[in-house]
Amino acid sequence: MFHGTIAERAAQAECLLVQVAPGAACVPQEWDNRVDCVLKLADGTVVGEMVPLSDLTDSRIRETGERLRQRAEGDDVPLLNELHSPTRIVPLRDR
Repeated sequence: MFHGTIAERAAQAECLLVQVAPGAACVPQEWDNRVDCVLKLADGTVVGEMVPLSDLTDSRIRETGERLRQRAEGDDVPLLNELHSPTRIVPLRDR
């Protein structure tokens, strides 16, 4: 089980995550009590899963790492609580 601050928990989770999915990272999201587990793919896109602190366990991180690794290998496996790219909203210009 992970312990400490959210940043410390994210660091502990990342140590486990990279064993399964090399190059992956865990980013603490204090505002939402979660850790984002992300991996940059060869084409430059980033895939990831949001893991609530209440679900932050060794097995959950290993499962997340496995799904991220499969995505890196080109398999289109569904992700759990998938992170989506932010949507950029810009005003329309006068025509």
